[in-house]
Amino acid sequence: MLIRTVKIYPTMRDVSVLALCHYPKVLTMMSENLNWTARLGDAFTNQEEDAMDTVQELRTRAHAAGNLTTTNEQTVIVEERIIISAMG
Repeated sequence: MLIRTVKIYPTMRDVSVLALCHYPKVLTMMSENLNWTARLGDAFTNQEEDAMDTVQELRTRAHAAGNLTTTNEQTVIVEERIIISAMG
């Protein structure tokens, strides 16, 4: 297994990249599966509404299974059909 060290620069402005730094397993999976990562990016770019609908469906399943809950690290807010997960 390859272990990578990531240094987060204080001037980095892309919050989506910074948010991923909290999930090293996800970063490793994305790094090891670049074709999948590129297809995911293409899907989000070309079909943003469909991609976000899928995100909400996955959040709904995780919440129903008890795997998406409020913790010290994140707050989970459920509003009608929308589930928001916020860090901090």
